[in-house]
This record gives sequence, C-alpha cells and structure tokens, in this order.
Amino acid sequence: MCTNLINELKEVFEGEPWYGVSVLGSLQAVPVEVLNYKPYAAGHSIAVLLKHMLAWRVFVLEKLKENSAYSIEINSSADWDNDFIIRNENEWQQLVKALKASQRELIALLQEREEAWLAQQVPGKNYNYRHLLNGMLYHDIYHLGQIRLSWKMAEAEVRRG
Repeated sequence: MCTNLINELKEVFEGEPWYGVSVLGSLQAVPVEVLNYKPYAAGHSIAVLLKHMLAWRVFVLEKLKENSAYSIEINSSADWDNDFIIRNENEWQQLVKALKASQRELIALLQEREEAWLAQQVPGKNYNYRHLLNGMLYHDIYHLGQIRLSWKMAEAEVRRG
C-alpha cells in the first residue's frame, strides 16, 4: 500500500499540516459571502479556485484508473470556469462534498496499490504516478494559499466599506 503518500494526502486535506490549516478545515470556515469575490480584475474567486482544484483531482483520478484518453486543456473552461459562481450555501456544500468524494476515491484507489506502482509511467504521459500525485498535493496547497489570501482580502474590503 502507498502508506506514506496516503498519509500526506490525508494530512494536507483534513489533518494538521505544518503550515497551518488543512484544505477541508479552510473550506469549512470560509463564509459564503466571500466565495465569489475576485481579489483583482483577472483574479479567480474562491468558488472558481475550488472548482479548478476539483477538475484536476478528477484528472488524477482518471489517470489512476488508467484512462489515457482523459485530458484537460490548460486554460480551457474545463480548467478555469471563470463564469462559475456559488449562489447559496447549498451549492457551496455540494462543491465541497464533491471535493471530499474525490479524496475518498483517491485514497481508496491508492490503498489497492503497492508503493512500487508509483514508479510506473502514467498512460499517455511522460511522468510516473508519484510525480502526478505529488503534483496534485502541491497544486492543492498552492491554491489553498490563494483561497486563504482571497478570503482575507475580501474581509478587508468589507471592513473598508
């Protein structure tokens, strides 16, 4: 089993990472009022960032299922759905629920694999599964930073009036 990687994925997603609050801990605390706030004209809202993170987790899941045909074109609407908005708490909870489901599926798939499998090449790609999964971890952490920054910027703007 890919124990070390599974533990890292769990820590970043719902544990107590060394750098602060986990992905899930942050998302559960974000007020709905700031979800569609864009910190600057070309920026991405928290809602768009989370949908983007989910899109790439689906990409990883498809690759783990050896779907070599599945792809996301960089900077396409499948990558960045800049028109996406959250209209209410229920829509936000559904998006978070989809992210949680991706995490459960990812862990379940990794529990079926041995550590040596991580060195195998991803079908149709020039990198291995370890690279793919580490990249997803870095991607989640990077966008978590953007989410937290956007949240703080939105709160500051509300205080300024």
